[in-house]
Amino acid sequence: MSEMSGPVLIVIGTRPDTIKLIPLYQTLLQLNINTLLCSTGQHAELTHDLIALFQIRPDFDFHIMKPGQDLFDSTTAVLKRAKKLFQKIKPSLVIVQGDTTTAMSAAMAAFYLKIPVAHVEAGLRTNNISRPFPEEMNRRFITLVASFHFAPTQMAAQQLFDEGVDPDRVFCTGNTVVDALYQIIKLIDERKLLVSAHIQNLFASLKNKKIVLLTAHRRESFSEGLQHIFCAMKTALKNDPHLHIIFPKHPNPAIQRALTKTRLDHIENMHVIEPLPYQDLVYTLMNVDGIATDSGGIQEEGISLQIPVVILREETDRPEGVENGLAILAGTNEEMIVSALSCIQKRKNRRSGYGESPYGDGTACEQIACIIKTRCL
Repeated sequence: MSEMSGPVLIVIGTRPDTIKLIPLYQTLLQLNINTLLCSTGQHAELTHDLIALFQIRPDFDFHIMKPGQDLFDSTTAVLKRAKKLFQKIKPSLVIVQGDTTTAMSAAMAAFYLKIPVAHVEAGLRTNNISRPFPEEMNRRFITLVASFHFAPTQMAAQQLFDEGVDPDRVFCTGNTVVDALYQIIKLIDERKLLVSAHIQNLFASLKNKKIVLLTAHRRESFSEGLQHIFCAMKTALKNDPHLHIIFPKHPNPAIQRALTKTRLDHIENMHVIEPLPYQDLVYTLMNVDGIATDSGGIQEEGISLQIPVVILREETDRPEGVENGLAILAGTNEEMIVSALSCIQKRKNRRSGYGESPYGDGTACEQIACIIKTRCL
């Protein structure tokens, strides 16, 4: 229990942070817990639509993004700004999510100032400190300094137990990304949330085609790995003209360089589009036949919707999808990727229902908020 009486402070950085933490922020407010929201300003163009979607405005913004920013820049910028903010508002608890460098830096600042840290999505591991890089190191560090650990699955919780984390500080709640996903699907189905005409028209034009969503942005794949992924996509597309791949392009310049080098965007049945607002991404997930991704969050979202997933990473920190047969770990090996995509193409039907997700039942935010109110403050 903290002796401080300040607000709970949630720190969000990248788009996945925002997706997973804004519903928790809303739930904490509903429980009348004094909660403030801080954006680090990383990838602001990707988080702005989410903030607009959930109709909230951060109380603080670090504005750390700058051209050519690297890990050193983001780490030091968050540390300096977090120190100043934390000393000013004196939070009773700092909440971070996942494994980003901004989350690690915010947790480090809280640790230096002896402020308790709550870690949402705790316990994910590949046990290879270089994959994913630098995320595996980031989340291990957060585990070391966190006082409260909210694990998304029993497997993640067991990992924390194996590392010697106090079982009384570990709570298996499911992942808040499932809460957000189900919330947005309900709003789309009830026509309370509009999907852009552009994405609806794209799917209308691809009626009766096999459609795969591609996302690729991992730092460890920026050199040859990304090129292997794109070359595999070219091969799959050339092998079957009825296959269409939709690729919302990440803004990192390394992605554009790989596209230019492989000329993937010159293939007729390849659709390279701008990053999608979250409601458009969810609509896309609701209508594709498969997913090829190196994203952790999209792995969880796809599997929660019973969509087959090709994991474009050498190791996964989310093995539950592989274990239940919905995910294939293909890495950046071209032959394995093409083979996995072929399996998706052979499926007769799109998903038949949401089923039971290994990543939660959509109540993670409620569980976490109640634990914070009763155990953490």
